Amino acid sequence: MRYGEWKQKTRTRQPQGTLTTVSGVPPLLLTNSDKSYLADYKIYGKNYRSGTPSPSSMIPIQGVGTYNSASGKYEIGLRSKGKNITNIPNQTVSFTNTYYTEYFPQNLKVILLPNTVYTLSFDYVVNSASNIVSCAIGYGGTSYMADIVGQSQYPNQTSGRKIVTFTTPAAFVGAYGIPYLRIRFARLGAVGTVNVSVSNVMVCFGSESAYEAYTYQDTTISIAKPLYEGDCIEFANRRIYRNNMELSVDENSNWISMPAWSTASSFSAYLDLNGTKVNGLSNIECTHFPYYSDIIGKDGIRGNLNYGLIYFSMVGITTLAQWKAFLSTEKAAGRTVKIVFPMVIKVYDFPSNLPYIPTEKGTNGIEPITTVQPTSMEVTYYVV
Repeated sequence: MRYGEWKQKTRTRQPQGTLTTVSGVPPLLLTNSDKSYLADYKIYGKNYRSGTPSPSSMIPIQGVGTYNSASGKYEIGLRSKGKNITNIPNQTVSFTNTYYTEYFPQNLKVILLPNTVYTLSFDYVVNSASNIVSCAIGYGGTSYMADIVGQSQYPNQTSGRKIVTFTTPAAFVGAYGIPYLRIRFARLGAVGTVNVSVSNVMVCFGSESAYEAYTYQDTTISIAKPLYEGDCIEFANRRIYRNNMELSVDENSNWISMPAWSTASSFSAYLDLNGTKVNGLSNIECTHFPYYSDIIGKDGIRGNLNYGLIYFSMVGITTLAQWKAFLSTEKAAGRTVKIVFPMVIKVYDFPSNLPYIPTEKGTNGIEPITTVQPTSMEVTYYVV
């Protein structure tokens, strides 16, 4: 069902129940929810950059929100799921001369929450097996990193419904990346051969096992700029709290040279922000320069708390004209120098299109769909 159709059908009555708030690193679990919509949601931004930048190797600064070139907006998807939180298809699991095979589809990733109870359940038919068949549950990012349930035998070795209730660890360990759910539907205790038919798979929060088909509704939030660290969408207030300023700089920006910080082989200048004060020295992100507390003689950047200035230093040039030429060349090549920094005085955006987020009756999962995940979320919903 499309969101507009859902809204027409469910907004004909007032939401039922009492308001409850949950917060934390997404996805978030909602229990005993009314079939309604979120009364409030808050999405907190994040800065992400994949490495250390340099003047010769820029690295884009990313925030929460995926750019849509058609609309010119940044989009944050919110997926509201029912009891079954993943759409795992019916399948045949088979292998020869090994212990197991793993199910980890790229388009059905489930991010596990720490210290949380889940249940995996599925119908099975053992078509053939060289020895006792079990299943295993683990987590990992680019690979299966660690077991949560190492081996859990099928209740019989012919057919039935396998139910495994498990609790995730309080802290995920190892270089796993994002703690995605990883499943081995069939696992042997020794090298062998297996052929098992698996159907009606359900992964849910808590200890539910009665099968329910996977259902979800996606809603897209479109905003003018991504959410950076400290930024926040506040649905109930219909506004976006902006902690950061995003600024593109070029040869025409307000540059002032700094002879005292320049050396025989490097040049320093500062950017006058015209009264906008930087909240902190080290919280500045730049596409081309890393932060240093002392930038003299380095390729680096730092802020000034009191006067609304940002200092730049670059090795290999010695004049303001050369500095401006570098900025001009980068811009012409489509690599405009950009900075993101927290402001002392915050500002608000008031978008007109912050959407309602639907909830189903019962258990719901609220999950952001965006390249960079929020640092945290908070939602308020109706409990019945």
